[in-house]
Amino acid sequence: MPRYAAKRDGVEKQIIEGLRAVGFSVVQIDGTGTPDLLVGSDKLGIPLNILFEVKKPGGKREKKLTEAQKDFAANWLGQTSIITSLEEALASIEYYAMVVLAVGDA
Repeated sequence: MPRYAAKRDGVEKQIIEGLRAVGFSVVQIDGTGTPDLLVGSDKLGIPLNILFEVKKPGGKREKKLTEAQKDFAANWLGQTSIITSLEEALASIEYYAMVVLAVGDA
């Protein structure tokens, strides 16, 4: 067991509150290498589950993954995105939904 709780990026709380405010379900994930958030939606008439790794905008850490996070991403067969803001989260959800709908129409 880790000695200290995993440190969450400060912007994560704002992202969670913003996503919930517009109707998404959000769960924080705690695990070595796993993304920070599991976001659920049925806004476009299809169920979506999206994994987000939240990084603090700017600075050296933005979009930099730990080795455990790189391993997870390399072995995960589903979708995951790195975000730094609510706007990036919403854009990622919209893009992913469009891809799922396009594949469904193919």
